[in-house]
Amino acid sequence: MNTKHYVDSIGNYLGGYSGVEPTAVAIEVSSAPEDARQVWNFELEQWGPVPEYVPQVVSKAQGIMALYHASKLELVKAAVVAAGPEAQLAFDTIGEFHRDSPLMAAIAGPLEIDLDELFIAADQIKI
Repeated sequence: MNTKHYVDSIGNYLGGYSGVEPTAVAIEVSSAPEDARQVWNFELEQWGPVPEYVPQVVSKAQGIMALYHASKLELVKAAVVAAGPEAQLAFDTIGEFHRDSPLMAAIAGPLEIDLDELFIAADQIKI
């Protein structure tokens, strides 16, 4: 019995099935992806590239260095001060930068900081 591979309507891999049929919304594709994060490109009828790994946590030192190299450190410090004493206390005492932190989102948006790029760069810094 052959295994058939299926994706959802936006190209996310649902799995390989042999002897059973998936839900009605599943779309059959020619092969399984090499990496489960790949998305099926319906136009090209092939798997897209493996997305770049984005770390979700980096040390505070790595984050500070990445901000410094991106020429954003002084802007971030000013934004933290402007956000008030609780934000300042949190920023001063944290040991790690978390990608999904509300403080990160609140600071990154107005300063046009791409958090994916920042965390990828920070992860490369070895201290």
